[in-house]
Amino acid sequence: SIYDVGKDGDTNFIVMEYVEGDTLTRYVEKQPQKLSLSHAMELMDQIAVALNTLHESKVIHRDVKPENIMIRSHNQQAVLLDFGAAKEQNNMTLSNSSAVVSPGFAPPEQYNATSLDGRIDQYSFAATLYFTLTGKRPPDVMFRMASGTQLPSIRGDNPGVSGAVEAVIFKAMSLKPGARYGSMEELWNALVNAWKRSSKNGQ
Repeated sequence: SIYDVGKDGDTNFIVMEYVEGDTLTRYVEKQPQKLSLSHAMELMDQIAVALNTLHESKVIHRDVKPENIMIRSHNQQAVLLDFGAAKEQNNMTLSNSSAVVSPGFAPPEQYNATSLDGRIDQYSFAATLYFTLTGKRPPDVMFRMASGTQLPSIRGDNPGVSGAVEAVIFKAMSLKPGARYGSMEELWNALVNAWKRSSKNGQ
């Protein structure tokens, strides 16, 4: 939340809410064991809603990663932070006027001067969920492209994750934007449906 804006001499300032808690990185590191899929989904549901709201307003965050998500200490609510890299879309594309790259969480198109859209947040969201479930940073896309290696299995680190859920995450982390989902809403619905199917089958 923003409480106030103002100017002190030549300095503009914003007074913002202080979020007490841990970053998602620290939160995951403090857990005695890997987060369950249900726990991870509960946290990421709030981030999916935030991103979908942004995209409906034609705004792209461009730097979704565990360090930019806080988990409130009093209610475990996940809060998306740091909109310093956010940009407004124009006709469903966004000129890459300034490079914003977080290795492991940024898709290939953020490394190039190409038009960008909401699918960059989709990739970063899925990469963040990958980290939440495994405790490991995904391989950087430059390494993936140069080596031709596949993403390491999530299930190898967290057997509680079904193959269906893993497939959805990997689709959203495709190196080709066109191979991902059409929107954050579509991605989240696919995750929820895969999760429900696996729960029904006892996975």
